[in-house]
Amino acid sequence: MSAQIIEKGPIPLDAASTVLETYFDGKDFNQPKVLRTAFANHGVVKFTIDAEIIDFPSEIRGGDLIAKTLFEDFHQQFVDVRSYYITDELGELSDGVIKGLHWLVVMKERQTGNLRVGTGSYDFTFVHEAFLGWRIDELKIHIQEMVSLADAGEGIRALQGALSYPWTPGVQALSALDQVRGLEGIRTYLAASILSA
Repeated sequence: MSAQIIEKGPIPLDAASTVLETYFDGKDFNQPKVLRTAFANHGVVKFTIDAEIIDFPSEIRGGDLIAKTLFEDFHQQFVDVRSYYITDELGELSDGVIKGLHWLVVMKERQTGNLRVGTGSYDFTFVHEAFLGWRIDELKIHIQEMVSLADAGEGIRALQGALSYPWTPGVQALSALDQVRGLEGIRTYLAASILSA
């Protein structure tokens, strides 16, 4: 029997933080079963992509297919993935919805060994499923910028070592991005986003 939906947001702040951390734990650390638990059975992920060097379907429906696409397919291309929410912590939620939460990802391309860095924003809505708890009902992922840089290992170590995981203050993110040449576009986007928040 499928889980019965008993409540749509507003989600408590501590529960939202836990779900978001579960999403990164599963996506970044090769844990497809953990990633699956972050999404509702009928969950949906929608992409808008302005970056030219990455591609996803415009929409993925169903928790199992989401987990496959964001884990199995993604990790065939990338390794040493770390993703960061660019904020000290979640603030007050508006109607239980998280909008415009900026993110940064730092990872290595399996095929080339290049450093891959990207940024954009997330919109989350949540649902409470009986016996399962709070999960992501809909996730909108906007990919604004993504770059690929030749790297002998120093770049990824410098960036990941300079960023708090998974919640990264904006000032810390900007300082870390300054350490690696070629990330000016990503830094400019995040700086503008932080100032407008």
